[in-house]
Amino acid sequence: MRKHILLILFALATPYLINAQDFTPISTGIQGVWKSSIDWGDYDNDGDLDLLLCGGINTSAKASFIYNNNNGEFEDSGISIPAMINGSATWGDVDGDKDLDILMTGLLDGETVLFLNENGSFSEHPSSGISNMGETTVSEWGDFDNDGDLDVALAGDYITHIYENQGNLNFSLYSFNIIGLNNATLRWVDYDNDGDLDLSMQGHDGTGPHFYLYKNTPEGFVETTINFLGLMSGDMQWADYDNDGDMDLIRCGFDDNLVGHTIIYRNDGQERFKNLGLSLQEAATSSAAWGDIDNDGDLDLLISGRCVGCGVIATNIYRNKGNDEFVTVYNSMTDVQRCAVSLVDFDNDGDVDPFITGENSTGNPVSHLYRNSLNSNDFHTNSNPEAPTNLQVEVSGNDVVLSWDAATDDYTPESSLTYNLCVGTSPDAYDLIVPMADIVDGTRYISRHGNTSTSRSWNLNDIADGTYYWAVQTIDHGFKGSTFSHGESFTINTIDVSHNETQRSLLYPVPATNSLHIESNENLKSVEIYTISGTMIKRFEKPSTNQFNISDIDTGIYFARIYKKNKAIENIKFMVLK
Repeated sequence: MRKHILLILFALATPYLINAQDFTPISTGIQGVWKSSIDWGDYDNDGDLDLLLCGGINTSAKASFIYNNNNGEFEDSGISIPAMINGSATWGDVDGDKDLDILMTGLLDGETVLFLNENGSFSEHPSSGISNMGETTVSEWGDFDNDGDLDVALAGDYITHIYENQGNLNFSLYSFNIIGLNNATLRWVDYDNDGDLDLSMQGHDGTGPHFYLYKNTPEGFVETTINFLGLMSGDMQWADYDNDGDMDLIRCGFDDNLVGHTIIYRNDGQERFKNLGLSLQEAATSSAAWGDIDNDGDLDLLISGRCVGCGVIATNIYRNKGNDEFVTVYNSMTDVQRCAVSLVDFDNDGDVDPFITGENSTGNPVSHLYRNSLNSNDFHTNSNPEAPTNLQVEVSGNDVVLSWDAATDDYTPESSLTYNLCVGTSPDAYDLIVPMADIVDGTRYISRHGNTSTSRSWNLNDIADGTYYWAVQTIDHGFKGSTFSHGESFTINTIDVSHNETQRSLLYPVPATNSLHIESNENLKSVEIYTISGTMIKRFEKPSTNQFNISDIDTGIYFARIYKKNKAIENIKFMVLK
């Protein structure tokens, strides 16, 4: 009763409420879940977004599903993946083969499992190197080292790990002094627009709920002094709500006294953030999602969760009016806690639709999808943005800076557009930075910001000699993508067979026959084999062993160019005798 009275009074005082028919419940047959994880992605590359869904289906059972989206109608794909509750399941093209793979964390006994997509069928990759953690472990993909492949951060059971992708589906633990968390949320973000991903996280660190922001620097991750209220058992989402070109933040969850909070922080640059102090729904055991529900060019909010002080479970959509003001415009959706929510254009009609999973007010798990019908009233259908132009390349040794001019969109301001970069070793194989989008028509396989965020330049580090091809795509606030820009190329050529640096590695046997062993005082990033005239004939990318197969190399004199993790490079001559 108290909730109903509060909502009636708020509605009378607020002229911005949207009509009930503007969000129409859809009968989908999707299983209701709570303590849930959801991710949308086009795993079968048919042009619409499918659903990866995990969680509890009653008080004692859990399950996981992949639902196939057939032109807005959903059916269980029947693909078998492990049951999971309280963990996370996320799409990502980890092997660069132009389809979406799955990483699942928090499985039975805290297992972490990588599933590879092979033409729509999924198989477990048993030796990824990513360790098992707790049953409440969460994960987040991101290329923190700017080498073009997806790394991953995980937190749970008072452990936080970052795993660096070494190539060939092998990951190694990236070692630095990072706080272990439980009941956590992790998000990669380039909050300072310097062309690399920083790590934000919140959760319980053993002493209480805390927030941490680690800045990515050339010397490694450095903890910032940004001091936000500590929260746990909630959510955290970055987006540029004020269209000024940098990423702002919404956070929700419990504080140290188990009081719920929802806070929006405006990023003012120079590591300064302002708490807007808005009277938003206080939400713990909660979830939040940004999206432009009315296609007016700024980001609105969907929030679900529990107000601990008043006992109310609520779901609200807040419309962004500009000037740091958000007003409730819709509050008639299913109220949930222990939830996961999203704003996604599941029906490809040009607007984002709310999807809500969690425990409802009667204690039952639910999954409800609503069709956004706003474009039939005062709002318009979202159109694709324009592709970026004026692509530029700056090469310095084996490091590259790629940049481009701002694109345009019908409503999203150019300062707030995000960008999706792809880089590859041939014009049709973008295998270095995988865009998770169709490079021909720009159709996106996921519903997220672009991989460079709002940055219009991006760094690539320690790139091997060779010719590379690249293009970039624009993403607007409705997560629609442009076609990719006209492709460009660049060449890195640092090999000089006449020059041999001070040798710190040993190559044996001498002469070599079918294998070559490299003994080094540093971990190896890659090894290239060159002829005496300087032609590269073989490359070993991110080797997991120091033993290299050269059985296909003929008798002769060669150079091994050795790239090390500390960025040192060695050129060593050796002989092959068959």
